[in-house]
Amino acid sequence: MPEYIYALSMVLMEMLFLFVTLLALYHQRKVIGENAFLMLLALLFTFDRWIAAADIRVVLWGDVTFRVGEVAIGLPALAAFLLVYIMQGVLAAQRVLLGMITAFFIYIYMGQITRLQCEWDGFSLFPGLYGGALEALLSSGRATVNLLAVSHFCELLSLPVIYKLWSNLGLSRRWSVFLAMPCAILIGLLPQVASGSVAGDGISSVFSGDFYARMCGVGIMAILLNIYIERFEHDVSDSGHGVFDFIFAFFGSYGRLQEAEKNLVEWQNRFYTVFDHSTEIIVTCDENGTLLDANIVAKKLFQLTENRREEDITLGKLLKLSDGSEFILPGDENLPWRGDCIAGGRILQSSIFPVRVQNQRLLVMNARDVTQEREYAREKEQLTEQLNHSQRLESLGILAGGIAHDFNNCIHAILGYVDVAMIFGKDDPETVNKHLEKIGKVAEQAGKLTGQMLGFARRGKYHVVDIVLAELFEQCRMLLAPQKLSDIEFTVTLPDKDLRISADMFQIQQVLINMLLNAVDALNGVENAGLELFAVPANESPVAFAPPPGDMENADISEYLAIIIRDNGCGMPPEVASRIFEPFFTTKPVGSGTGMGLSMAYGIIANHKGWIQLESVPGQGTTFAIFMKRISAV
Repeated sequence: MPEYIYALSMVLMEMLFLFVTLLALYHQRKVIGENAFLMLLALLFTFDRWIAAADIRVVLWGDVTFRVGEVAIGLPALAAFLLVYIMQGVLAAQRVLLGMITAFFIYIYMGQITRLQCEWDGFSLFPGLYGGALEALLSSGRATVNLLAVSHFCELLSLPVIYKLWSNLGLSRRWSVFLAMPCAILIGLLPQVASGSVAGDGISSVFSGDFYARMCGVGIMAILLNIYIERFEHDVSDSGHGVFDFIFAFFGSYGRLQEAEKNLVEWQNRFYTVFDHSTEIIVTCDENGTLLDANIVAKKLFQLTENRREEDITLGKLLKLSDGSEFILPGDENLPWRGDCIAGGRILQSSIFPVRVQNQRLLVMNARDVTQEREYAREKEQLTEQLNHSQRLESLGILAGGIAHDFNNCIHAILGYVDVAMIFGKDDPETVNKHLEKIGKVAEQAGKLTGQMLGFARRGKYHVVDIVLAELFEQCRMLLAPQKLSDIEFTVTLPDKDLRISADMFQIQQVLINMLLNAVDALNGVENAGLELFAVPANESPVAFAPPPGDMENADISEYLAIIIRDNGCGMPPEVASRIFEPFFTTKPVGSGTGMGLSMAYGIIANHKGWIQLESVPGQGTTFAIFMKRISAV
């Protein structure tokens, strides 16, 4: 009894040692060469034939025995053949099978030659007892070897088909391996069943100790094979094959399949060259966000090492949204998705879109590291703000000098008119009224200068409220001094209450009053002088809608309205119209203006995300259009 156990243990150890050795060699196939491994596997099947011819047996239980070669050598080779098919596809498995067939025919040829030499008197390789024993071994084992060769050929030919069939039925790779190998062994019994029936031995001779021992060994091989694939291999190549592709390739187009594989490998190499060396981050994942592949830039960013497989991580673990919240893979209704993410402290401008490969839905993430770009943008914004502030201060210094001079003149004028009024107040009331009227004009001019100073002092920090244009226009009409309009037909068309804007009330009033006063000045000395103030939707504006380049160049006309200030005054030539918004540019005589009114107006409107356009014809008048975003009435 102990001898039986020792013998079985030795067979088991031999089988495990051989299979583990094959797995180790396969894992190093890129070092030793894939063709070398395939040739080794083919020779192993040939060696199995030699052991089969010797018919070395071990007791399984009682009187039931089994061939050592079929279990200890045949099963590891069979499992290694399935591994080649799963990992490398049809063509590699086909090479193994062709190599086995070639090696078997070499074995038959060499065995026949050796047997003839042993029988040939006078020319024997092994004269005497050894020659007779060798000849007897080759002769008596030939039928058994041939039958086993046909049986194993059926097993190898059917094994990929059965594996793929189970896989297509929805079973996992693990269960497909467990079921494919026993089914292949059952198919391999068909030649033996046919041979046993012809010989009269019946089916009982087929289901013998050899069958039961191989079935037990198959379970062990399937466990080891699954462990190896799941632990050490990642790139499985069998997903794209049909059930009968292996058989069609074997009996049909081997040459064409070789050429197709060569082209496929070439295109794969091109793809991975572009994929891996792209400067952008490219990641593919399944529907659940589990990573399937990543290029070199992505692996470096996400710190994906060889020991950390892509299958172990998901996008949700790698990414966070720009606000620091958890990244949730978007659903179908939100694809393609675009937005900013954070990974490894870097800001990624990302897009995720679905693709379908061989009826499998995948998600592809394409991202670009914009951390430095955003930092540069922030620095540029800060520098721009600093530059604008310094320019405001410089402008304020220049403006303050001019305003101080003008304001001093206004004060002296007011004091002079007051003295005259006091002298002539009792004797000539009419003269006093004229001087008081002049005092009012001078005070108005001083107030205008003070308003400009306030506009600079606020530095664009506005108190934004919803403004009804009808109310704004009414207030502007009231604020405009009546004496300014004594000879001008001033028409204010109050718009519907639906026309609203969101802005700083004081600043917009300053803009409109300033532009209206400029229009009044342009009407000086014009007969039948007319001035209009009204508002219309942007698509009804008399000045063509032309957003300035930059952030607003793609503005939607339906979202804007136009505030129109139109006069029939002296107008402007093109060279003047092109410069009127420049700071300190003015056509008025010295002491009558600083040249800051329209530049300030344009700056205020620009800070409210709008712009000013004009159309002017010399001698016919000027039309200003202030385009601003309209808001819906509450």
